[in-house]
Amino acid sequence: LTCLVEEAFFRGYLQQQLQQKLGAWPALVLASALFGLAHLGGGWLYAMLATVAGLLYGLIYLHTGRLWLAVLMHASLNFVHLCFFTYPWPLVR
Repeated sequence: LTCLVEEAFFRGYLQQQLQQKLGAWPALVLASALFGLAHLGGGWLYAMLATVAGLLYGLIYLHTGRLWLAVLMHASLNFVHLCFFTYPWPLVR
């Protein structure tokens, strides 16, 4: 559910509101930077990676207008992170 809530806020609300005031590209960059800052609890490197991921999610939303695609990409990336970086497979040592 985290992916859905984060994307609903950062893309569906924040990026959309900023886009009406600033234009598409400044809104994308600002929403992504704020997304990265929201992940600062994991450290600066994690926040920078989250910013880059936020740019990807934001681009998907910008180009398709479909929030569910950004949610799907976010969930997919989180799944890959969980499987290969957070809890490595027992055979990978």
